[in-house]
Amino acid sequence: MLGTRLGPLMGIKPTQKQIRIDVIDIIRLHDEKFVEHWGINTLHTFLSELKSI
Repeated sequence: MLGTRLGPLMGIKPTQKQIRIDVIDIIRLHDEKFVEHWGINTLHTFLSELKSI
């Protein structure tokens, strides 16, 4: 996911800078329904970097 921070996030003022969060989602379907989901993302890394600004 890629975007530009135009508003406050979790009480932190906007930076007007582009941010990126990498995401992988794997979904197993059975009879056309989601039955399992595995996912990983870098949101925790982004939030850690955001708090250190």
